[in-house]
Amino acid sequence: MKSPRERYYVDDDFKNLVDTIYQMIDRCQYTPTELREAVILAAIRHAERQPIPIPIELEMAIADWVEGRKT
Repeated sequence: MKSPRERYYVDDDFKNLVDTIYQMIDRCQYTPTELREAVILAAIRHAERQPIPIPIELEMAIADWVEGRKT
């Protein structure tokens, strides 16, 4: 696995992201702490929106319960 600095030189998308963030810091739009907090929140929000697979046994038990069937 490449370090962030190595990745910066070989991955154009990563380089663009780093450069954009650097400009935000350089222009005093956001502090490094604010950017870290924003990135963490974005990652949390993304994770919260990902569906979690329900085991088939649980899905069947829920369906039985909804339909009023006894297991």
